Amino acid sequence: MNWVTIISYELPMQAQMAKSYLNANNIDVFLKDELTIQSDMLLSNAIGGVKVQVLEEDYEDAKNLLIEGGFIKEKINQEQSEFTKEFDKNTKSLPFLNNTSLEIRILAIAGIFILLISIVIVIMIS
Repeated sequence: MNWVTIISYELPMQAQMAKSYLNANNIDVFLKDELTIQSDMLLSNAIGGVKVQVLEEDYEDAKNLLIEGGFIKEKINQEQSEFTKEFDKNTKSLPFLNNTSLEIRILAIAGIFILLISIVIVIMIS
């Protein structure tokens, strides 16, 4: 069972409304970080809000329901290239990056790559 984030909300009550709507349409939902944000609302932006997660196989149905219900204003573009899918799968297990979004992992790997190239250039010049 793989849970995927379909949308994030700053406030737990917004996520609860989306969850109730999806549950009413027979979609199982998990609200990631809901209790953390309930205990300290200031953490919401720092950790990316309350994530509404659905089972991977229910993603398309849930997305369409949330668009229909007005919870998502525009369609989510989740089409990923094969490279992006492989990169996502292969970098999820990296230490310190395993709980971060795909975008953050891409930036971190790019930063490390640029740093290594810079070191090689400095060594070659010396």
